[in-house]
Amino acid sequence: PSIFQHDYLALASLYRDIEKGFLTIRRKSKKKTFDIIDIGCGEKPYKQLFDPFVKSYIGVDISPLADVVAPAEKLPFSDRKFDLALNFQVLEHCEEPQKAVSEMKRVLKKGAYVIASAPGIWQFHPSPHDYQRWTEEGFKKLFHDFSSVSVKPNLKSYATTIQIINIELYSITCRNFWVKIPFYIIITLLNIIGRS
Repeated sequence: PSIFQHDYLALASLYRDIEKGFLTIRRKSKKKTFDIIDIGCGEKPYKQLFDPFVKSYIGVDISPLADVVAPAEKLPFSDRKFDLALNFQVLEHCEEPQKAVSEMKRVLKKGAYVIASAPGIWQFHPSPHDYQRWTEEGFKKLFHDFSSVSVKPNLKSYATTIQIINIELYSITCRNFWVKIPFYIIITLLNIIGRS
């Protein structure tokens, strides 16, 4: 993400955490390549992180641009097919997130891994729907059927506060063209403060 983006702090932190999480998985599993399912893939913004270690990479989304068009709650794959499931900022859009997590588990091989993220705090963003947010305990409960669950916040509280301010400033620039340049300068300065 660019430091000029209103959602830079969240995206940059998420990117780093995905990278670290995958490195940990590679060390633990000792696999050289992975069969990966990216559930809610969108435009596959994180795919390049996984490319050198991919045996197969299948993006699933309700968008017609995905490799496979399907909802997260009903994955059209046989049981135990994948080594790694990815699910980034998608569960809040699922009407039945517990069912989506159960489907993730169903399509994973024994001993497979999941890297998932969901917002604890974020503005309403229907795509096409936006149903919920999670605390650390709530996210652990959502993945309670997995043998081991580790939850890490992406941003510290001060950076989260800055991120929310930047989202609101961006929303104002969308409604008022005349404040666009000064607000983008403020957003960029806040991003610099928030990343330290």
